[in-house]
Amino acid sequence: APELAVDVEHYAIDLVLDPVARAIEGTCKLRFTAGKNELSTVPLSLEGLRVHSVFDSSGRELAFFQKAGELNVVLANVVSAGAFEELTISYGGSPKKGLWFVRERNGAPTQVFTQGECEDSQWWFPCVDVPADRATSEVRVTMPMGWTSTAAGELVDHQEATGSVTDTW
Repeated sequence: APELAVDVEHYAIDLVLDPVARAIEGTCKLRFTAGKNELSTVPLSLEGLRVHSVFDSSGRELAFFQKAGELNVVLANVVSAGAFEELTISYGGSPKKGLWFVRERNGAPTQVFTQGECEDSQWWFPCVDVPADRATSEVRVTMPMGWTSTAAGELVDHQEATGSVTDTW
């Protein structure tokens, strides 16, 4: 396994699906440790989606830059080797891989599924997208009323609102 600058411990992903536009808006909160060296910049993978903002665990808005499948977040303070930090990344767009809108009816998809396999996840959420980086996860998805979600793990919350349903796995 490659030596990674960042070891993600946990992802908390919150997605809002827009099937008509075939788009998502989301936040990804990730808890990580610095690898063997201290970190001043966190290198992540994110392909084809636009980041709106990034905040650290103290609520400070952080600078970031994106290019060709990379998202680099400039930390407010250096994170020592082995120390934990948390980032909350707000992002959105139309995924080209990893998350698929399918089964059209009347011009709109009726289903969505994800297929990441630790190499296409970067197309629907910011991550360390290599099989060697193991992390726990939770996913909260807001979808049209009448849709049903399934996921690995346990459904821990189900909320209905006007026109939408939100499930947390």
